[in-house]
Amino acid sequence: DEIAIARILNLLDAYKVTLHVTHFSESRHDEDAFKLHQLEEKLRQDHKSERIRYEVVDSRVLLSAMKEYIDSNDIDLLALTTRKLSGLQRIFTRSTAIDVLYQTNKPLLVFHEK
Repeated sequence: DEIAIARILNLLDAYKVTLHVTHFSESRHDEDAFKLHQLEEKLRQDHKSERIRYEVVDSRVLLSAMKEYIDSNDIDLLALTTRKLSGLQRIFTRSTAIDVLYQTNKPLLVFHEK
């Protein structure tokens, strides 16, 4: 989500940090990589930071892939964008943000999709 990433960049502007913009996917989709590349191009125009890494990570098990990525890339702070769900979806779907919160000891920022 471009708006959420722009907010994060504004928050972190005073610090010398690297931002990892990472999309976790159950299977490699060219569409995911294409969308991430479009987002990268847009953000590079608006934010001239060289401290942003863009990556698509493939994994059938989202939480273990995220935990492995966090550990292997020395991530200190997590930020997730949540998707709007219908009432029925909320009943049967557990929040990824909540699962991540329970699986890691890192601070977590949650941005709501607009």
